[in-house]
Formats: sequence, structure tokens, C-alpha cells
Amino acid sequence: SYFWNTGETTSTIYIKKEGWYSVTVQNETGCSATKSFYAYINKPSAGDPNEWKLLNPQPTALTGLDICFLNSQIGYILNESQILGTSDAGKTWKVLMKVNSARLMAFKNNYGYIIGNYGAIYKSTYMGAGWNRLNTPFTDNLNGISVISKDTVFVTGTNKLYSTFDGGQHWITSNITN
Repeated sequence: SYFWNTGETTSTIYIKKEGWYSVTVQNETGCSATKSFYAYINKPSAGDPNEWKLLNPQPTALTGLDICFLNSQIGYILNESQILGTSDAGKTWKVLMKVNSARLMAFKNNYGYIIGNYGAIYKSTYMGAGWNRLNTPFTDNLNGISVISKDTVFVTGTNKLYSTFDGGQHWITSNITN
């Protein structure tokens, strides 16, 4: 199934105006992923550097590692040490929080998780408005996340799978073998 921040539920949409767009795709087993992108109005001449827009938002020059829009107005950009947020469709951004390590983010039903290095996991309980670091019993560099529900999350590290069924209070560790 598909859910776009425009409210559409088809696999493709017709983009009518420039701006941020986000789609959440869910398969038949319930695994989902969300990705966002910025769509430009197609201009005849793209060679003039004055026609380009800088998307790396102020107030930071750090490289964005992940981006996610929850709807047409609210979105987040993650870099290795900050969570940036917008509530006006990406026109302005502010640093919401400094983080020790961040790599990827995922949302499901307005609950968000961010993973990073050294076992860093952050959780937001309402549309990314605030984030708390969870206590984890592991120190792996985390590289994948799947949010099934507000309490059920799977995270991968190097040859390890971590899962929680209570929102991050307790974690189960499994080895991943070839």
C-alpha cells in the first residue's frame, strides 16, 4: 500500500507544484519505509547557477543523512549530530536537538525512531516534536530500522538483530548468520 503526504494512496502521483513530497510504502507483511524528496518546477535552462536552490537548510551546513516528511508541512532532516525540523513545508528549518550520533530515521503512525552509532536510538512519541534517547544494552553501529508499531521496532547492527516489543524498554538480541 502507498500513502503520500498529499493524502493520495496510489503508487504514483501527479505533482502539481514545487515542494516536498513523502511516501510511505507498506508490503503485505506490514514492513514499511518512508522516503521524502523535493520536486522542482521543470525550467528550460538549468545551466545558470543562480537558478539553483540550496536545499541544505539553515542553520546548519552539515550533510543531511536522512529526510522524512510526515505531511505536506512537517518534516525532519537528520545529520550526524542534529535533528532539524520544519513546520512550513521546508521554507524554514530549526535545530530541534543535538544528538551524539544519528544515521537513519523512521516513522510509523506519528511515532518516530532515529538510530546511530554506538547503540544510539532516539524515540519521539508525537510527530517528532520531541525526542528522547533510549537506554540500550548494546554498542553496535546501527545500520537499519523497521518500525512496525509504536512499541515494536527491529534494528540491525553488524551481524546482529535487535528487537523491542515495549517501545525500547527491553531489547532482544539475535545473531545474524550466513
